[in-house]
Amino acid sequence: MEAPSLITQLDHVLTEVHDLAVRDQEGQAYVLVQERMAFLHDHLQRLDAALAAFCDEAVATPEGVALWEQTQRELRQRAPVGFEAPGKALLAGGVDLLKLVEYTGAALALVQERHARVRGE
Repeated sequence: MEAPSLITQLDHVLTEVHDLAVRDQEGQAYVLVQERMAFLHDHLQRLDAALAAFCDEAVATPEGVALWEQTQRELRQRAPVGFEAPGKALLAGGVDLLKLVEYTGAALALVQERHARVRGE
């Protein structure tokens, strides 16, 4: 039986090196997406907690209910494209991800301001 040629062996080794490089890049991309997701998740959790606290106190008065409903409308209108399905922004990063982070920060500030108004602060 004839031994594989040096060219065949080199081709095999280079193919394996390429495959390893691709897997390494995929692993790095996965870590990056995980970090982005954790960052955005933290913002969304704080927004969710602020919304829940605001709603709990807002429903006590008709003025509070009106302010709560107005806030909901404003948040829906301001939501960037892809807010409800942020997967593409998380993968790509860039402007779309920045818009999501900016929106969650601004939404949190708005909710906190409206909540303070309901509490009479």
